[in-house]
Amino acid sequence: MNCILYLRTLLLFTIFFCCQSGQAQYYILGRGLDDYEVPHAYATVELRGEGLFKQQTCTELGVFRFESLKSGSYELVYITPYGIRRKKIELRGSIDVTLHISRNIAIDEISVIA
Repeated sequence: MNCILYLRTLLLFTIFFCCQSGQAQYYILGRGLDDYEVPHAYATVELRGEGLFKQQTCTELGVFRFESLKSGSYELVYITPYGIRRKKIELRGSIDVTLHISRNIAIDEISVIA
């Protein structure tokens, strides 16, 4: 009788863990910095995927984190006053990403005529 109970319990644990591994959930942890490794505080970050759109604001250290993601193709869009950085991601596991956007803005020459 104990053998049957043991086998039944083992079977239930096996089914539970197989189902959990089939629905693995991952995260993307990232940070946005300039050329001098200074964070872009409060930048906007968007994550786009098949049927998915998530948006958040970075911390004052330029950190963002998207959780509960499944394997697949995503586009990460990092938006600052200095520009936009896009990154394609093939997510197969949790990852850490660092994005760089320069704070230098190139503009054309301006002529002032009075």
